Amino acid sequence: MLTVIVTNLGRRVIFLLGIWRCHADYQIFMIESVNREFKRNPKAIAHFEDAVLKMYFLNLDCVRDDFEPLFSSTGKPSNQQPEIFRSFVLMNHFKYHQLEKWISFAKSSVILSALIGVLPDNLPGESTHRDFYSRLWQSDSSVNSCFHSPETKPSKKYGNNKVPP
Repeated sequence: MLTVIVTNLGRRVIFLLGIWRCHADYQIFMIESVNREFKRNPKAIAHFEDAVLKMYFLNLDCVRDDFEPLFSSTGKPSNQQPEIFRSFVLMNHFKYHQLEKWISFAKSSVILSALIGVLPDNLPGESTHRDFYSRLWQSDSSVNSCFHSPETKPSKKYGNNKVPP
């Protein structure tokens, strides 16, 4: 069940999981937002240079078919799924392990919000991130094989004769 609509923002695809903004539209939004911020504060962009390049080339169009079965066909459609996925990628890039701290950091930066693909006041909240994460984690899809819980640290490895404290 795939429907394509055309808006003034460009092509968007509507699935059972909601609106999925295509990568080309995301790139246009991101470049315009980052350029606007660069004109205001050119030095601020230097800190985010690696993240800008990573997000510009991270095309999530290829995973939307894997996400579709994870969302219900009834009720209110989900939205901002690629944006939440990008948020998790950036959270990992900047080495944040606590979702609350990541959300407050991302909301404080216009550039990070642009890299996620939203305006700062439209950033998905903590519960939305957790819901998205739990859908991926509980799925049988190959998508969840690259995820681990952001709240837990990896367990320490102990030698053969060592006992954890």
